[in-house]
Amino acid sequence: MFKTFLSIHASSWAVLVVLLIVTAILYSNNKIKVGTITHMILRLMYIIMLVTGIGMLSLAIQNSGMTSFTWTFLGKAVLAILMIGVTEMLLVRIKKQKTSMKMWIIDSVLLIAVLGIGFSF
Repeated sequence: MFKTFLSIHASSWAVLVVLLIVTAILYSNNKIKVGTITHMILRLMYIIMLVTGIGMLSLAIQNSGMTSFTWTFLGKAVLAILMIGVTEMLLVRIKKQKTSMKMWIIDSVLLIAVLGIGFSF
């Protein structure tokens, strides 16, 4: 079951990154309706990512208790939730045609941190 959650979770991260870029490009080019559709699909990917991540975390806790591995998982979960919030703020700023370079940097740093933790195990 863990491997199933892991493969879905990893795939959702890949789709999430692609959808973020596509949505940002669409909003930047004033394609608001299509951008809103991809933004909603992106939000669906957040839900899939969160459900599979919580599933993996609960299986890890059941199998091994609260080890350093599980605490690392919890840290990754917190960073991932922060990244979701920053991504949403970033896309809203792009949609409103406001400057968003700081948000891109913060989002990129969080993405690298989350993926680094995720792929190190």
